[in-house]
Amino acid sequence: MLYTGRHELTIDEKKRLSIPASIRNAMDRDKDGTGFYLVLGDQPRTLSLFANRYFLRYAKRLANEMAPGAERAMFEKVFYSHCEELEIDKQGRVVLPEYMLEAAKLGRSVCLTGSRDHLDLWNRDDYEAFIAQNRDQMMELQRKARQALTQMGRDRRTD
Repeated sequence: MLYTGRHELTIDEKKRLSIPASIRNAMDRDKDGTGFYLVLGDQPRTLSLFANRYFLRYAKRLANEMAPGAERAMFEKVFYSHCEELEIDKQGRVVLPEYMLEAAKLGRSVCLTGSRDHLDLWNRDDYEAFIAQNRDQMMELQRKARQALTQMGRDRRTD
């Protein structure tokens, strides 16, 4: 599934987050599963949600790709100890573990953003600051991506 967009949401007093219907309805039960795995995000103060079946395939690939040794052992201890499976309830909500919310320093006002193969959960103010600080770089990266796609199209026509 391709995750895109931005959703401004609120975590309720019971630590529940409503997953937007557009996301839930687009999930393929056979390919994606019916819930998520929650992990620490790749940006400071964020969490990431991966469709549960996708995450299981991802974890298997990680295990196969990382060379055995102390670095892999450390990664696995930290990564998997901060990884929780979340079930979506009948109202379309997931319960976020308190320790994960504290680790990411998330407040009640959050943004759920698409990141291609997963969703990122940000404190709303942190997300706004991240976008403002990186706007110029994002514009340049978009320009480079368009150029690469254009070049790929030219290369295919000459094959």
